[in-house]
Amino acid sequence: MGELWWFAPRLVYEVDTSPHAMEFTWALTNDHLGRVDVEITARWKTADPVKVVAGRVFDAVATARPRIEERLGEGMRGVEWGSYRQLADALARATPDALDLPEGLRVDRIRATIPPFEYLDDLTEG
Repeated sequence: MGELWWFAPRLVYEVDTSPHAMEFTWALTNDHLGRVDVEITARWKTADPVKVVAGRVFDAVATARPRIEERLGEGMRGVEWGSYRQLADALARATPDALDLPEGLRVDRIRATIPPFEYLDDLTEG
């Protein structure tokens, strides 16, 4: 019985596996519209606690954000958009439903939105 006490784990990790909301702004630019700030919203949660602990993931948003931006960038590469409606359509096609990250996180409910079309179109026509 003493052996169990002696070789017992020295550390215990508490990993939150509940879903959490995240949001950030991603900037896109082109020659027609200039800079457009795209609002990214998503939900993340721990899918593999062992990988999260082994990878020392303490800030899930900081871990997930570059992966989401990379995936959106790949989807938007080579896509022409000259209007806000074209941009919204391209973003809808480029946005993945979910991402499983190698660090043990799962990001789902990913949405990429821009401000309302009518408002922006009114500003550009003035």
